[in-house]
Amino acid sequence: IAVPLALGVAIYLTEFAPKWLRQPVAFLVEMLAAIPSVVYGLWGIFVLIPFLRAYVVPPLRAGLGWLPFFSGVFYGNSLLAGGIILAIMIIPYISAVSREVLLAVPASQREAALGMGATRWEAVRTAVVPYGRTGLVGAVILGLGRALGETMAVTMVIGNRHDIGLSVLQPAYTMAAAIANEFSEATTNLYLSALFEVGLILFVITVVVNALARLLIWRVARGTAVGSRALMTGLVAVLSFTAVLALVLILADLIAKGASSLDWSFFTKSPVAAGATGGGVANAIVGTGIIVGLAALIGLPVGIGTGLYLAEYGSGRLGWIVRFVADVLNGTPSIVIGIFAWTWLVKPMGHFSALAGSVALAALMIPMIARTTEEMVRLVPHSLREAALALGYARWRTSLRIVARTALAGIVTGCLVGIARIAGETAPLIFTALGNLNFTVSVGQPMQTLSLQIYQYASGPFDEWHRLAWAAALVLMGLVLLLAVGARWAIRQRHGAAR
Repeated sequence: IAVPLALGVAIYLTEFAPKWLRQPVAFLVEMLAAIPSVVYGLWGIFVLIPFLRAYVVPPLRAGLGWLPFFSGVFYGNSLLAGGIILAIMIIPYISAVSREVLLAVPASQREAALGMGATRWEAVRTAVVPYGRTGLVGAVILGLGRALGETMAVTMVIGNRHDIGLSVLQPAYTMAAAIANEFSEATTNLYLSALFEVGLILFVITVVVNALARLLIWRVARGTAVGSRALMTGLVAVLSFTAVLALVLILADLIAKGASSLDWSFFTKSPVAAGATGGGVANAIVGTGIIVGLAALIGLPVGIGTGLYLAEYGSGRLGWIVRFVADVLNGTPSIVIGIFAWTWLVKPMGHFSALAGSVALAALMIPMIARTTEEMVRLVPHSLREAALALGYARWRTSLRIVARTALAGIVTGCLVGIARIAGETAPLIFTALGNLNFTVSVGQPMQTLSLQIYQYASGPFDEWHRLAWAAALVLMGLVLLLAVGARWAIRQRHGAAR
């Protein structure tokens, strides 16, 4: 599902789309990556599954029910629902990397094909795509690595049944879902060890997949890789707008189902007893601010400092090791980070806490900020460094006072993107912050966040909980979009200043 849509988006935006349309469409597709996993799960439970039950599964069973892949009773939560949710989630990752791969194809490849009399689509099909095939395969594998570690959205819609079957209409299980669901039930050392082993296997698989994907993409970047026009242009355009449609539908459902529940009580009151009406999520809003803010205080200095070191002094073996570790951590499933945080923080302390949750989120943020900071600092002209050194500045002072200040807009952008990513995280907080229905500001105690509140309410049996879950999802999505738009604005300001 995801591969044709994502590749269609990449081909359309790089080869066929008008220039005025490329940036808006690319931004909207990238916004799919900004939607928190738990919001996807909420949308999957209350929108996608009813849609599949009413309009998709009946014709599938009528026409293909004789196949084992479409046999059995459809209960809603199923492998099909989980697969569609994952497909939507990985589209922006595959399309973004594929765009970079296609942009890296030399213009001479296109010009040679056009010079031989090929149409624009024929040039893409016979010259551009074959040249970047290895990188496109790497982009797909990178998306697969992202899907392998997804936890919350899949856990909420896949059904979580211990069974191995062929039918996509039946409930299933994943490694990440098994860890999330059964960790609280693991009361013996053997049970815990088994879940840790599952986490280790998941970690190794994702590292191998991400390493393979990055190797393939690197080969294209180094240049070592090996119908009718109107119809095909229309096809890739339709694929692009289908991807954008997913974002529009999710946002529309959030606004339609959540906006009516936003009132003063929602923002100022804590949750009421189960089954009762009223109340709000003030505890979760404050908890999100505290945990994410503390994670930023921990992660930003470390990430920015690491990025500056890699850009200015990281040409040796130590720099290679730090980059490798950062790339590995970037591809590590968040639930694995949660397991490590539980092992090294929660278990020694003897209780869950907001501090442990912040440390886990900081661990997710640091490698991303380190790599984006490195890339931004590398864009600073060498002439500025040389001028500062010629005036007698020490090298460390040049890095901090001249280089970092010049790259400040790009560094801020990376920081905003990192904060936006962790603001919607849920899986690591299950193992660290745990959640707390009471209002608290103590970082040494369990604490609620919006993502944990959404997960709890969406999985609950009460209509009032579902109403508040939609409203909380709208607030969380608004926060994430605000950060994403702020990052995009910072990028535009930086490029505007450069011009």
